[in-house]
Amino acid sequence: MQAWNQRRLGLIGFVLAGVLLIAVAAVSYRQMLRLDEARELATHTLLVREEIEILLSLVKDAETGQRGYLLTGHAQYLEPYETAIRLLPLHLERLRTLTGDNTSQQSQLLRLDGLIGAKLSELAATIRARNTEGPAAASRITRTDVGMRTMDHIRALLSVMRDEESRLYAEREIRMQGAARTATAVNIAGLVVAFVLVLGATALTIRALRHRDQEHALRQTSEAVATASRESEARLRTTLESIGDGVIATDDEGRVTLMNPVAQALTGWTDAGARGRPIEEVFTIVHETTRQPVENPVTKVRREGTIVGLANSTILLARDGREIPVADSAAPIRVAGSRLQGVVVVFRDVTSQYELERQRTGILEIEQAARQEAEAANRAKDEFVATLSHELRTPLSSIFGWTRMLRSGSLDGDTARRAVEVIERSARTQMQLIDDLLDTSRMVAGKLRLDLRAVDLRAVVETAVDTIRPTAQAKGVLIAAHLGDRPVVISGDPDRLQQVLWNLLSNAIRFTPATGRIDVWLDEHPDQEQIRVVDTGAGIKPQFLPHVFERFRQGDASSSRTHSGLGIGLALVRHLVELHGGTVVAESEGEGRGATFSVRLPKRSPEAGVSPIPLEAVPDVADPSRHLAGLHVLVVDDEEDARELARLSFEHAGARVSLAASAREALATLDRGPVDVLVSDIGMPGTNGYVFLESVRARGADAQIPAIALTAYARLEDRERALKAGFQLHVPKPIDPQRLVRAVALVANRVAPAA
Repeated sequence: MQAWNQRRLGLIGFVLAGVLLIAVAAVSYRQMLRLDEARELATHTLLVREEIEILLSLVKDAETGQRGYLLTGHAQYLEPYETAIRLLPLHLERLRTLTGDNTSQQSQLLRLDGLIGAKLSELAATIRARNTEGPAAASRITRTDVGMRTMDHIRALLSVMRDEESRLYAEREIRMQGAARTATAVNIAGLVVAFVLVLGATALTIRALRHRDQEHALRQTSEAVATASRESEARLRTTLESIGDGVIATDDEGRVTLMNPVAQALTGWTDAGARGRPIEEVFTIVHETTRQPVENPVTKVRREGTIVGLANSTILLARDGREIPVADSAAPIRVAGSRLQGVVVVFRDVTSQYELERQRTGILEIEQAARQEAEAANRAKDEFVATLSHELRTPLSSIFGWTRMLRSGSLDGDTARRAVEVIERSARTQMQLIDDLLDTSRMVAGKLRLDLRAVDLRAVVETAVDTIRPTAQAKGVLIAAHLGDRPVVISGDPDRLQQVLWNLLSNAIRFTPATGRIDVWLDEHPDQEQIRVVDTGAGIKPQFLPHVFERFRQGDASSSRTHSGLGIGLALVRHLVELHGGTVVAESEGEGRGATFSVRLPKRSPEAGVSPIPLEAVPDVADPSRHLAGLHVLVVDDEEDARELARLSFEHAGARVSLAASAREALATLDRGPVDVLVSDIGMPGTNGYVFLESVRARGADAQIPAIALTAYARLEDRERALKAGFQLHVPKPIDPQRLVRAVALVANRVAPAA
């Protein structure tokens, strides 16, 4: 009877062990589901924070675009504003969807929606005011500070939402770590209890077999024990093989007695090869960061006699050289409170958790870098808009002030001449700023093109020096050109090369003090022609020298800087020189020691096939005042000031002038009698210059009238379109009266074209 009870207890022990293992598997599965749910919530929080940053960036872009448009009136500055108008509703709706289960965030989002709507309404109001009433009306709205306060509220509200998501992320990360620890602890505890139950059941079975009949006791007991042991070992091995974690059992001396398949796969040892070996040889672990050996959990259990918890930042060194991040724990093996009989180690591969942590860290770093980059870009845009406003207003102030003085009639002859020189110089400066801005836009878009032809480089340098000389003289800077006598012909765009030289010389004058000197040298190198601009000015700091040709980069961009400029002239120089196949280099021995800019351009190859200088090139006539005598010139322009300036210029040269404010008036003038030369604007309301000229060419009597396009559309593609439309010359605004007179004289065959 006693043996039967012991056998029954042993069977119950095996059943309980199986049930316990099934329960452990169910709990482990549930904990893994909780872990996956916690990971998804953490990723969801990162997406919400990203949408918050995108909203703030879009509102800033809308405000920056509005500022640029209010200052300049150029429609391209509205692109970031219009992009933000289009994208803000999409991202607001996405954020509303992402935070649908968070009543606090939904409440903040409702307020944010109203604030953003108010901000966009304020931006739209200023833009409408500028379009309908002018910059002053827009400025009055801006000075109310309503927009600034609304933007401050938006930033504060987004900061509150970002902090809420950071709090949620921290909570969810703690939940994820807790789920991982719970799953591992449940597995370990269940395995230990099951192991103990199996051993206890085995012991009870053995004891039951010993109570059988003495006659058959020895043989039958031996067979029963063998059978029970085999069955027990088979059950235990099946149980261990079904577990997803690695399991290693040792004896009381720490030598391996059993390994399940997962442990064999992770360590690289086979069960047979590892049996009897010290655990430290089979399960070798080091610290993730220091790479120093870590105390084996079996050693710690044998010393302390208790379960040891999860080890963090541990790397398993497999037999085949692999390095696997693991989380491990160990527990003592005892039967019915007896002394320590062995230790069981349970460990798992946590590579996926490590990868998730690295991805989380990477996402945070990318988010921080993107935020810093966006903030830096916004600061750069704000600084550039402020600098642009300053640089445009400075020459405009001189023009406005001296114009008022001239209109007062209180200036004597010398002072009046000086006033005209200042107005002209300031207008040229402002025109160059606008050209540089437009060229920079084309450069970024990859639309800057060259009109290549055979060019005398000596003439380009001479013209640039003569053009800039009044500015240098006004500052008290001596400028000298050293060009030699040899002909220097290259393949290039003369206008763009003039722009390169003008920018380099303007830069040198800006940084050269009064009584300083600028020398321009034209040198010959093998296969190259070199232009050197050498000044005795402020020099360049060594740390800034590598960045001198970068867009918007200035040695001093503060409001207290000594020298003016937008920081785009030298960037254009490099781009234009490289388009010509050349190089430009800046050199300086340091502050106060001047600077040298060297431009090298390839020599013209006789086989290059570059087109010659076109016949419509306007010649340089010293005194054009009598070259239009007897000519009848028709000027068509919708701007009254432009018509009046053209009339005075042509009448001074001896021509008879008719004026028309539209294509319709011009055709009526042609009906009254013939004209010798037609000068027409392109951009006119109703009928533009292209359509007007087409109408003129369709008239039999007027089909051969020489025509000049006088227009503010000054791009190379605008010139090509004008010539294809039938104009003989394309003269860009602003109007240079002498150049315009020479152009009319050229198309009327009063002077020969330039060689």
